[in-house]
Amino acid sequence: MTVFVDHPQGVDHGLCERITDVLRDYLNEYAVDVSSPGVERPLRRRPHFERVVGQKVSVRTADRKRVRGELIGAGERSLRVETGNIEFASLFAPKPQGMTCANDWTKEMATKGFPELKQLYTLLGAPDNVMLKRGEHFPHNYNAVSRSAFYTWLNHHFKLGQKEPVIERDYQPLPREQLTVWDDQHYAPARGDLDFENFGFERHLLRLFHDDAQKQLVAEQASPAPKSRSEKGPPGRRQPPARRTRQRRQRIES
Repeated sequence: MTVFVDHPQGVDHGLCERITDVLRDYLNEYAVDVSSPGVERPLRRRPHFERVVGQKVSVRTADRKRVRGELIGAGERSLRVETGNIEFASLFAPKPQGMTCANDWTKEMATKGFPELKQLYTLLGAPDNVMLKRGEHFPHNYNAVSRSAFYTWLNHHFKLGQKEPVIERDYQPLPREQLTVWDDQHYAPARGDLDFENFGFERHLLRLFHDDAQKQLVAEQASPAPKSRSEKGPPGRRQPPARRTRQRRQRIES
């Protein structure tokens, strides 16, 4: 019996020895081998991937494709190999660009990635066109603090003239009369099966799609399945290619 031991701080001989003592009752019936998974061990959980960020990995995708390269980031349901957000962001330079970070795979952006992006913008003569709102003390989010930073960023670059920083405030919902395009001079279509104002046209169109799809499904289920070669029986006897060629030549000559 082989037992693999894993630990966030690594595995040493002392830890293996302690695990062996815990399993000592099995030594009467089994040969117990306790060791670490080794450098070739498979990575299955997010903590496994997080511990090897910056190292070379081999990943097999859901469609069985093999991807090899440096692991840049590990999220809840995704991995980023070799190409990171900073590389994508650099394609947008020198246009204005703002970003945030949080206590997720972006938590080191302030020291790993953003300085290089800032250098690129400086090289292109637009150092003030890139901004990072730090938020490592927040979990993954787009909260009011982050939103306020981007309101202010847009206010500055679009010259909206709002007082900065731009803070969210309560608002009064608009009444229906101010939300609709129909008024006394522009009448809404008459109500009925195709009532535009109450999405009647959309419902009618979706019903047409549904009914058409149902007809096709019923027709397909009612039609007999095509017979396979084995169900059709053995193919008829065919003449050798040489004999068919001589016959065609004879017909042409005659």
